[in-house]
Amino acid sequence: MINKKRVVLMTQMALHDKRYGDADRAAFSFFRRDYIYRKNVGTRTGVFIGAMILLGLYWLRQIFILGTDIQTIDVQQSVLDSLLFVLFMLSVYTLIGTIQGTHQYHRIQKRMERYLSMMEQAENLPDTPEPLDEATTPLYSESESEARSDARSRGRNEAHGEARGGVRNETRSTARSGTRNSTPPVRSTPPRTPPRTTSRTTSPRPATRPTAPRAMSRPGRPPTRRT
Repeated sequence: MINKKRVVLMTQMALHDKRYGDADRAAFSFFRRDYIYRKNVGTRTGVFIGAMILLGLYWLRQIFILGTDIQTIDVQQSVLDSLLFVLFMLSVYTLIGTIQGTHQYHRIQKRMERYLSMMEQAENLPDTPEPLDEATTPLYSESESEARSDARSRGRNEAHGEARGGVRNETRSTARSGTRNSTPPVRSTPPRTPPRTTSRTTSPRPATRPTAPRAMSRPGRPPTRRT
């Protein structure tokens, strides 16, 4: 099985290689004196060029703008003043570059020592898994680690909030759909009115009187009257 502690160390080493790997190895291959000297060479070159440009502008202003006569200029004193100015600038910027280079070299040295210690720990770890502990030296400072932990906790809280909101919405939608399916809507029907009955009044028929049957008259005899 994979050792989790080794995985953590290898991850920190990969982060170091991605951010500072090439620059730290190139700087750590030199001694501190050589590293500072190499850094100051570029600084001194730039300062010397800048000082010569400033001196040229100064003499152009003295000759063409202020109208100073060239024959009245003390050449030795002017050259000496120019050299002193250049040396002063070089000494100041060399001191600044030395302080800055020393600080950078110390930071690189600390990072590389931490990197080498993590590499040694990863090589000496057994293949069997072991519980994680805080014995490994972190690659980042305490403020950076606290900021990373805060960002992770915020992301987890946002994810939990979104998950809870989704579950609540799903439960509400299922409850609504369940109630709709269980109780269908009742349509309101208008009340039925009973049909109208028209009563027809029938007038009673008049009673007929019985009539006596008429006597049949024989031929040749007149009809007889009843008295």
